[in-house]
Amino acid sequence: MNGWREKAACIGMTDLFFPGRGGDGGTKAAREICLSCPVFTNCYEYAMYGPQMPFGILAGMSERERRKRRKAVGRNQMTA
Repeated sequence: MNGWREKAACIGMTDLFFPGRGGDGGTKAAREICLSCPVFTNCYEYAMYGPQMPFGILAGMSERERRKRRKAVGRNQMTA
């Protein structure tokens, strides 16, 4: 396991961060945990630039939100 993941606030909360399809599954609670996580920046970089996961909450974002943010980041890098 990556060193930063061992320090994540979500350790052991798989069901909360990877709920089944269709339901809320506690995503609001998961997002709140992300906000206070000591390794949020590491998680954000993994969520944005690591292997793309088609589900789950990473760095306080759903896959749809990550996809939108990746597109926005890509456009901003092209215009910079």
